[in-house]
Amino acid sequence: MKKENPSILQLGKFYPIKGGVEKVAYDLMTGLSTNKIHCDMLCATVAGKGKTIRLNSYARLMECHSWGKAAATMIAPSMITVLRKVCPSYDIVHVHHPDPMAALALALSGYKGKVVLHWHSDIQKQKYLLRLYRPLQDWLLRRADLIVGTSPVYLDESPFLKNVQQKTVCLPIGVPPILSEPEAVDKIRQQYGGKK
Repeated sequence: MKKENPSILQLGKFYPIKGGVEKVAYDLMTGLSTNKIHCDMLCATVAGKGKTIRLNSYARLMECHSWGKAAATMIAPSMITVLRKVCPSYDIVHVHHPDPMAALALALSGYKGKVVLHWHSDIQKQKYLLRLYRPLQDWLLRRADLIVGTSPVYLDESPFLKNVQQKTVCLPIGVPPILSEPEAVDKIRQQYGGKK
């Protein structure tokens, strides 16, 4: 019997949210889960030993203890062991790139299901470290069933994505809708009278 909705595990950089990649992962998790799609996130914690936070009936955030941060990457070896243990429960693993720790954890997990690679950016600052990471990055590109980019221009111009264009799709980063606040609107109308 086929499941109605897939269960998704995102591999994020860290929590609490400090930057754009983490915010995108968190927004995807909360958005999917509020639509009754199971979507969890596994990431390194900035501080502490790690814990699991239940966000709602369809989402939980699994923090893994980290040793610290080096070259914009959280060093969290426990992500490897946790992912090996939990990955059979998921239909899709969604990796947010660049994150060498997440790529390494996936490579060592034995996971056999579908992989979505969210390509947020090329590695640009750590050019020397990229030489070490490049074989793992190339493996991740081959392993991915789908590669998501945030703009068509970026997908076309990234030198790393040239040979995998058939697997790419553009999904722009979402922006929360601006909702009208009737009280604030009334206050402005009163303040400025009949002006447009």
